Amino acid sequence: MAPSKAEYSFNKGVLKVSGKLDFAEEEGMRKQAAALLKPGATQCVLDLSGVTYISSSCLGEIIVLDEEAKKHKLKLRVRVPRTLLYVYDLMGIRSIVDTEIVED
Repeated sequence: MAPSKAEYSFNKGVLKVSGKLDFAEEEGMRKQAAALLKPGATQCVLDLSGVTYISSSCLGEIIVLDEEAKKHKLKLRVRVPRTLLYVYDLMGIRSIVDTEIVED
């Protein structure tokens, strides 16, 4: 397994991610995001403000995470840096997932 290109920290319903989210990070991102959906969760935030690159496969994981959050009666909110907004919007995610744009 290749070394991780992303760093994750979880605190009170917020998963903060920084670094590169490429194809090799897809499974790692999925496993880390599972912490957001634990029973009793009141907040479900995926903070990508520190991400410098995101692959289409990881963007797809955001949609899957949103669907899983809805099954748990949670609302996912994703914080996206302006530098990633183009590719995020290209995939149409902002029309599906509650999105907050953050300055880089």
